[in-house]
Order: sequence, then C-alpha cells, then structure tokens
Amino acid sequence: MAARSRRVHLGILLASLSVLSGARAEEPSAAAGAATLFREGREAMRTRSYALACSRFEESQRAAPALGTLLNLAVCEEARGHLALALTLFNQVLREAPEGDDRRPLVEAHVPELMRRVPSLTLVPDGCEPEGCELLIDCAPIRLLHTKISIPLDPGEHHLTVLVEGRAERELRLSFSEGEAAIQRIAPGRSATRAEAHSGHVSSATVSATHATGPSRTLPYVLGGVGAASLAASLVTGLLALDAWHTVERHCTATTCDSAEAVSANSRGRALAIASTASFAVGAVGVGAGAYLYFSGRAPAREGQPAETSIGLGLVRRF
Repeated sequence: MAARSRRVHLGILLASLSVLSGARAEEPSAAAGAATLFREGREAMRTRSYALACSRFEESQRAAPALGTLLNLAVCEEARGHLALALTLFNQVLREAPEGDDRRPLVEAHVPELMRRVPSLTLVPDGCEPEGCELLIDCAPIRLLHTKISIPLDPGEHHLTVLVEGRAERELRLSFSEGEAAIQRIAPGRSATRAEAHSGHVSSATVSATHATGPSRTLPYVLGGVGAASLAASLVTGLLALDAWHTVERHCTATTCDSAEAVSANSRGRALAIASTASFAVGAVGVGAGAYLYFSGRAPAREGQPAETSIGLGLVRRF
C-alpha cells in the first residue's frame, strides 16, 4: 500500500510537470546539445531505462544548467532507487527555485514523504580520533567528527572502511531497507603485525551497527512545524471568512445582494471558509503525526546490540 501511494504521489508530480511543458518555447542555440540530451533522458524515462535517463539528464545539466533539468534528474534518481541523492537534488531545486515558481509546491509536498524513506546511519567515534582516522563509505571519504554525525544513505548494501595508521583495515558491510536507521561505532582495527605493516594491506571485517526502527528524529519536528503553520493559516483564513460573512449578513438576503462589494464578499467568504477548513485538517494531521512519531521514537536503540546485517514524472519541461 505504501509503495502504491508513493507511485501515485510521484505520478501526480510528473503529470503536473507535463502540463507545464509549454512555459518556455524558445531555446538558446548554445543549449541545443543540452536540449537533445534532455529529450533522450525523457525518452529513456518512458521506457524505465533509469540509468540511461539519469546519465542524460546529468550531462544535460552540466552542459546548460536549468532548474527543470535538475528536477527531472531528482525524479529519475528517486525512480532508480538512489533516495539519498534524490533528496539532495530536490532540496537543491527548492534552494534555486524562485518564489512563485509553479514547481515549488510540488517539490515541497514531495520532500517530506521522501525524507521518511531515506535510511540514515549515525557514526559514533569509539577510540578513533578524526585526525588520524580515515573513513570511507562505498569508497567515498567521509569526514569523521569528535561528536556523532548522521548521514543519509540509499537502501541496499553499503561498504564502510576504517583506516588508521598502524592498525588493521576494518571493513564493515551494512544493509539498509527504506526508512531504516542505524548506529555504527567507529573503532580502529586491531594492531597490525609487523608483516602486515610491511605489506601495507591488512583487513579485518566486523560489524557492530545498531539498527533502530522508526523514522528519523528530525521528521517529527518537520511534521509538527508543517502542522503548526497550517493551523495558523486556518486561523487567519477563518477570521477573514468571518469578516466577509459579516458583510454578507448586512447587505444580502437569501437570494440577492444590494451591492457588488457584497457579492464579492459572498464569493470570498465561501473560498476562505473552504481554505480554512482544509488548512485545519492538514494542521491537525501534521501535529498529530508529529506528536505520535516523537513520542513513539523516544526509546533509544542500545548501541551494544549486534546489527541485523550480513558480513562477507511525463518529463518534458526543461527550462
């Protein structure tokens, strides 16, 4: 059911983008190559060739950066299963999209849902000083801090390597499902033997990640904030609707109004009343969901517990 809901939500986003395809008809000649790459990416998306589609969108964006291409790339990466990268790209769209851009509401509505699906890994230093400890996740360097840090990851298997001079290389294999969170203590490997130190390659594979069930701790605050803002909007629109209805009561009967202002107030009051009701419903759901997630996730995971891991969008708008 959750997967079907996500497909419906993403389908709405894609359909909405399709409607906007004619917003800019002419392209600069210098961007012709980027436009060709974009069209190839769109066609690959239609056949669900996501790897090809994402590569075309990425090349198009490098050749001629455009907000529409960036948004299509984000949708493509999400469809491909690269949720952490997709979240980064969607947030970049929100940073770059001007106020009033008709794509902002679509992305703003989609990001919270995507956040719930992105796995997270919390890294806790344990005898491994950041200055002398090199940390790699899937061969990409990660800056280790003195305090714990949380990083988003894609669902699936990931390889974590801890490198400390004079110590055995420590290799971890961690597996995540959507929305899963885990705590990993970062400790150096065992002391290297003289032969290992001379060869320059030593390895030890151990896992001590603690997988925590439930959503990210930031999500309740996001939902609560959205809910509070919606309740505030409901209050404001409700007061405006009440003012409009007072005007209607003074100047209108059951069938007619004695002025154009009263007729306008009647229409305005109805619209504001609907908006107030909708905002209240969204606010109540947001606050309720945020409170539930906050209190249901209060119990922290035990860091010493062994991990449950194994060892060993019709995409047509560009500009």
